[in-house]
Formats: sequence, C-alpha cells, structure tokens
Amino acid sequence: MNRTVTVQLVPWISNLLPLQTYSADSVPPVRAITDLDLMNMNSDYLSHSAAQRLDVYSSLSSEEQRKLQMKIAAETRASRKLDPSQHLHILYFDDHICVASKPSGILSVPGPRRNPSLAGLVHEVLSPSIDIDKMVVHRLDMDTSGIIVYALTEAALRILHDAFRNRQVKKVYQALLCGHVPMVSGIEVDIALERDPLHPPFMRVAQSRSSSSSVVHPAFHKFIDQAPKPSFTLVDVRSHEYLQHPGGRRLPVTRVELTPFTGRTHQLRVHTAALGYPILGDDIYGYLGEGDCGIPRSADAVHLEAQLHELGMPLCLHAEQLSFFHPFTGAPMLFQAKAPF
Repeated sequence: MNRTVTVQLVPWISNLLPLQTYSADSVPPVRAITDLDLMNMNSDYLSHSAAQRLDVYSSLSSEEQRKLQMKIAAETRASRKLDPSQHLHILYFDDHICVASKPSGILSVPGPRRNPSLAGLVHEVLSPSIDIDKMVVHRLDMDTSGIIVYALTEAALRILHDAFRNRQVKKVYQALLCGHVPMVSGIEVDIALERDPLHPPFMRVAQSRSSSSSVVHPAFHKFIDQAPKPSFTLVDVRSHEYLQHPGGRRLPVTRVELTPFTGRTHQLRVHTAALGYPILGDDIYGYLGEGDCGIPRSADAVHLEAQLHELGMPLCLHAEQLSFFHPFTGAPMLFQAKAPF
C-alpha cells in the first residue's frame, strides 16, 4: 500500500499546531465467497441458529432459504483465515497506537465467536502487551472499508475512549447511494434510532412502541427494551454518477460525503436508507435486506435497487478520514485513504 506523510502548520483552537497527515491509496475488498467456498465450509464455524436451520433446509420457504444462504455466506467470510501480507495495511504505528486501512469483507474485531480479524493481525504483527479486546477503540462493520485506530496500551485505550465519547474525534465517510440525490450540501439527518423488534439486532428509525417486541428472541430483549437514542449525520453530495448495467442501461448513483456526529450502530446505513437512497451493496437496509429502516420506498426506487443489485458490488461505504489528537503527544493527526469504489 502506497503511503504519503505531510506536516503543515494549521490553526487549531487558539494556536498554530503541526498537523500530521497520513494518506494512503485504496485497498481492494476481500475476495467474495464462491459456491466452492460454501461446499468446502466447515460446519463447526456456523452459529447454532444457522446450523439448526440448515438441518431443516428442505422444509424452508424459498425466501427463508435465501436468507439462510446469505447468513451462511456471511459467517463463512467471517471465519476465513487472514494473511498479514494481504490484509494488513498500516498507515502509522508507535508504542501507543496503530492506524490501519481495513479492506471490505473482514472483521475489525474478533467478536464473541473469536473469528479472524484485523485486530488479530495487528496483535500478531506488533505484539502489544495487552489483549486483543483491550485494543478496540471503535469498530467498522465487516463490509465497511477504511481507516480504523487500535490502542496498543491500556492508557492509550482510556484516552482514546474519552476522546470518542467527548466527540473530540472527526470521522468522514464516503458512500455511493442508489439513485440521484438532489445536488445540495449540508443535508442534516437528525432522527432517533432504536433496535428493530422484528429484525434484531438491526436498527430502524424510532417508532411508537407496540407489542411486537413479544416475538423477539429472549437474547435480544435487553436491546429492544432500550429507549431510542438520538443520532445526527451531515450529508454532502459530491457528484452524480452512472454505473453500466450488463444489459446496457446506465444506472444512477450518487457519491456522498457522510459526517456522523454520533456513533450509533448502522447509523449511516439507516440514515441514508431513511432518506430514500440506501447505500449501494447494503444487504441489510437495501434491496432484499432483512432490516427495515422504517421508511417505505417507492416502486421505482425498489426497481432501480434491483437493477443495481445485479451488479454484485460489495457495500460501498468507506471510512475515508479519521482525525484525533495523539493520546500522549497531543499532536493533531489526520489519516485518510481513498475509497475502493
């Protein structure tokens, strides 16, 4: 991965401080799962729920079979072995932090199933004195690419957690949305989000409470019972573009810059879907996704999403920039990587 480093004096609060900027090229997504991968899959890596449904596969409806296939493909991807030479792209590290550019298609943290992850690669290569779980400052979804920072000491973890909690960190994402969003800047999305009681653990725009939570699996009740939380994202339109369909049609998409001011689960994915323009490749809140952001879409929009779905593109959401103060030197640092789409 090519990387450049620049240092320049910039106004920061009331003084001029040397801003360190680390820039990197895009990294390709991890190879998609093939039918051969699924045939050679080790069932030991499947979740209990997936294994149970696989045993009664023939009795499932066609829609239930499709959802199970997607679930198995996701769990298979999450369990694949990772190679530091292919999947670890470090922009910066010292004794306290490591900043990397995560490819789409791998986990940022091991999770409860202790799957291979980018955090695991960082731990393997840099050998910090702390456990992997104590390196986790923030997360990116498996299919989201881009900049992520890990702590290499417990002290750095505490300081960075405070910085994220106190909103002293700036994050900028780039995404491709289905359809052409009106060419305006500064679209403010300010809505409360909650867990979807019909499709846990996914999120949705907060709605009036009902008895629907009674159908939720007991393991999710503690999440469903939580009050809705405020969330805020600023959306800036960068450009209108077209993607070529194999059938010859030009399909409209919009490249946007997304700046989240809160950090809710799937916030950007739900916010863009709630605007009526889901992120291209979103298999949860986009076409045929099980998640429902709570906002209905028109028949024309669904038709366009179906055509874009046929392109087979991964989730087009990329953490383009991350800026924060170094936890020990206090130096302002900005990390950025080009989007792979």
